[in-house]
Amino acid sequence: MCRKFEVVSNMASFNLKGMKLIENQNGKRLAYIDVAKGLGILLVICGHVIVEGEKPFKYSNILRDYIYSFHMALFFVVSGILIGHQLKDGVNISYIKKRICSYIQSLLIPYYSWSVIYFILDNKSINHDIYEWFLCIITFRGRAPIWFLGALFWAEVLAIYIVYISKQRKNVIAITVTVSIVSIISWKQYEQLSISSVFIRYSVISLFRGVVCLLFVLVGYIVSSMIIKNEKKLIIGIKLCVLTLLNLCIYGLFGGESNLHTFSIGNMYAFLLEGISGSCMLLFLCKFICKIINLRNLKWIGQHSLGIMCLHYTHLPFMQYATDICNYIGFSGGRRVYSFICFCTC
Repeated sequence: MCRKFEVVSNMASFNLKGMKLIENQNGKRLAYIDVAKGLGILLVICGHVIVEGEKPFKYSNILRDYIYSFHMALFFVVSGILIGHQLKDGVNISYIKKRICSYIQSLLIPYYSWSVIYFILDNKSINHDIYEWFLCIITFRGRAPIWFLGALFWAEVLAIYIVYISKQRKNVIAITVTVSIVSIISWKQYEQLSISSVFIRYSVISLFRGVVCLLFVLVGYIVSSMIIKNEKKLIIGIKLCVLTLLNLCIYGLFGGESNLHTFSIGNMYAFLLEGISGSCMLLFLCKFICKIINLRNLKWIGQHSLGIMCLHYTHLPFMQYATDICNYIGFSGGRRVYSFICFCTC
């Protein structure tokens, strides 16, 4: 099973080629970034199990909505943190060109490649509208979960260009505030639109969703220095408690069903706050735990997060295999979800 991730990593790697993962002052790789990505992809699988499969226990819908409130935002925020660390000494045009070439190789080509693979492997593809699939791909609306690759490509390209033209971090903050306002306006406009054309509808979804994705990347860039700086466990623990309380309060008061892929956002104000606070909460949680124990398994999962993301979904047989095994053994509830996650990541 491990061999499949070696193949995928050659085709598409979440850690962009030529861009080292964040290291501390001693040159040691910061494990909690990998651990956060590992925990994030487990949440993605858990959310998909609940959505695509049977509801395994009483509070499945609540868990699903909570996971969807920040699980994809986390990966965009982490990307922004990586950009913030890599561009701390400034950026020039030649660097931008180099990064765009890297993004094309590690994100854009895999986006198109996996889209074609999903279409071929989909056992219902004969009955599908090929034209609709084509529009879905070229507009970057994408199929789940491959849409993430295209969205991340454009978000990172735009984020690096914004950093380049901004020169100073305070200007990036001003642009980020503007992008957040545009996100809210886009959401309100989309709620009122009635579009019959598939091409236009998919294009609008990609455009409006892209603004939100860009926002999360820019936020990651802004908070990168706060996330990666060396701190004592007590300080990390205090920040973790504050962020957890904030995130749970926002979700408890305003949370609801949201799906960034289809731009089905119940409350954009809450979604943005949940995405940012939830991502930072998870990062500080992993940072705190990694001060105490070595989470090698989660670290490995994080390093192969993109491979797991591409391989676990319903177009490939692993989720169905997990369903058959759980049905055969008679697992239900939490044990069923746990079994799904183990099978899809092993």
